[in-house]
Amino acid sequence: MVFLIPTPKQATFGTRAFSWNAIDEILLPSNYGRPLLLAALTLADDFQSLTGKRIRFVGGEAIGLATRLELCAKIKGTEAYRLQSDANGILVQAATERGLFYGVQTLRQMLRQGDTQYPEFNIQDSPDY
Repeated sequence: MVFLIPTPKQATFGTRAFSWNAIDEILLPSNYGRPLLLAALTLADDFQSLTGKRIRFVGGEAIGLATRLELCAKIKGTEAYRLQSDANGILVQAATERGLFYGVQTLRQMLRQGDTQYPEFNIQDSPDY
């Protein structure tokens, strides 16, 4: 069971599970700003606390399993985001860096729950205002 605060507008969890330890990289979008870099650094710290290993930051294409942070114009709203997991890793998408920041915070909540595995998931959220 995954507990998230605040509860996302949409969240579905599948039966497949993946190991946090299999994630090797955080893939940042080109021209990222300082706030997104800081969020990614804290995410890397959380990964290290759980798995004992430091994940790499990469630009361009991921080599291994990655947490990919992507800007996506299809996401509507400056603070909205989508989180998805599959066999290739984790995808965080948002239209803005602010949305990516909030998506990373939700992912950090999942990491901090202490399980060594994460479920297959699809989460979408945006503010109510």
